[in-house]
Amino acid sequence: MNSIWRPVACFLSLFGLLACNDDTNRVIAEHTSPAGHVFQLMPITEKGVTDITVSAAWATDWLNDPNNNPWVPNLATEMMISGGTAELSPADVLELLEDKNAYGDIGAAADLIYAEVEFPNNHRDTVVPVLSDLFQRPVFDSNWFDRIKGQRRYAAAVEDKAIAFDMWEASRHAIFGESPQVEFLNRKNLEALDTATLDDLRAWHEKSFSHAPVALVVTGAVNAEDAGEIIDALLPPPGDAPSEFFDATSLQLPDEMIYLHRPEAEKSVIGLLGTLPDTRDGKDGVDLVIAHLFAGGADSPLFDAIRTNLGASYGMSVELVNYSRAQRGFIIAGEIDTKKMPDARDAVLAAYSSFRTEPDLDSLTDITQRIANSIRHEMVFVSSSARMIRELLLDDRDPQEYQTLPYMMSQLNGDAVKQRLLSAFPEATNLSVFAAGPAPSAFPEACIITTTEQALDCKTSE
Repeated sequence: MNSIWRPVACFLSLFGLLACNDDTNRVIAEHTSPAGHVFQLMPITEKGVTDITVSAAWATDWLNDPNNNPWVPNLATEMMISGGTAELSPADVLELLEDKNAYGDIGAAADLIYAEVEFPNNHRDTVVPVLSDLFQRPVFDSNWFDRIKGQRRYAAAVEDKAIAFDMWEASRHAIFGESPQVEFLNRKNLEALDTATLDDLRAWHEKSFSHAPVALVVTGAVNAEDAGEIIDALLPPPGDAPSEFFDATSLQLPDEMIYLHRPEAEKSVIGLLGTLPDTRDGKDGVDLVIAHLFAGGADSPLFDAIRTNLGASYGMSVELVNYSRAQRGFIIAGEIDTKKMPDARDAVLAAYSSFRTEPDLDSLTDITQRIANSIRHEMVFVSSSARMIRELLLDDRDPQEYQTLPYMMSQLNGDAVKQRLLSAFPEATNLSVFAAGPAPSAFPEACIITTTEQALDCKTSE
């Protein structure tokens, strides 16, 4: 889930912000580096803050071209950050960054490339040149490439043994068809993995960073002048804005239920999927609250329906998922007693249908306050602050909204929740249902498949 709310999913502790030292503390302003990079800067001048974070995102259209190998973005990002430099081995880079309490990270989504670096300001002169080499001049070494390919083959084999992985892999085949995005997300086409070359990685790298970032943020113990110098050292000179963006086609959900029959499986799983609007509608925070209301504990409607009333689940939950920022959905999923699979499906659909039209809001205040407190906790930190501001930029929102995020969450009321449920969350009859398990006739009315790719043949709306 890429959003400003992402950090709040795991941290629910209350921390107050530290005292401010001057009138520039946590003031967000736009600046331009000497080389021409436009960036948002939020200095954090509080006592004890020594780190600097640079967080960026680039638009990518790599998956628009079916001739491009869909493995390349993930292979290239891993090679960039872990492959060492011309002067330092991968082990030497890791040791240096750990010694200086610094890190660099880069990852590829279908529509964006995300990157972040963090380091103490007193180690800037040592760390920045190394990070610059990793991002601008990556070492695409053939031996390291073979090692990473081997790791990917092993990961694919391990996931093949996990029934839940297979069920969701089948769902993506049904949703995305034969598009490059399905191969990018599933990471199971080993023939395409074998054909990926170092020249492919170099071409991706050159293409990906030839444009200026679409979002660039600096936070921490730094002023505008130094921030501009750091950016220009880390990144190549900014090119023109990209002329093309990822073609985020609307999610096409299957009309009929899909059941993956795996006789050797030791358990059964079920998942229900519905679509949500683009993150740029600014309501993904409400979606997070709705997920907590429906599935956030022993008193939630989902728990009551499956565990309390039916006794059918070993654990079901709700997850918000972004296939890209414009291709969003929510998932209700879990492991289910094999003999109770049909009853569990019907119970989830009934519980969701009732919740969508008449949600129980008794726990709303507690949920919004806990999330608001979690946001305040995350805002203490240099890195999570940079990510929140970056996400606001990517959603075409004013970065100044960062300052009011906890307040906005704490003020969320029941009317807003009800309106969002009815306007953005689909009716129960429009949820796609997927399941997998060892029982051959668990769902005789479903589109029954034995391999994940066969989901392509199940009926899907146009």
